[in-house]
Amino acid sequence: MLTDSLRGLERDGFVERNVYAEVPVRVEYSLTALGWSATELLMALADWADDHLADVEQARLRYRNGSVFGNVGPADFAAEAA
Repeated sequence: MLTDSLRGLERDGFVERNVYAEVPVRVEYSLTALGWSATELLMALADWADDHLADVEQARLRYRNGSVFGNVGPADFAAEAA
């Protein structure tokens, strides 16, 4: 999964991959200029998430309690159906 994510970031130009001909093979990833340009946005998003975590948790609780299955959440329903 990590490899797939890194390859996608490499494909999109956010990271650069360097492979070293050593035994064992060593691979290093680094941010490109495009990757660095996104860090300010990502930090702002992380700050927003920190500021609103309680709101998200309350929304999840309301969703779980107001589910069409009564007080049983969708994940609980799937477990009961199995």
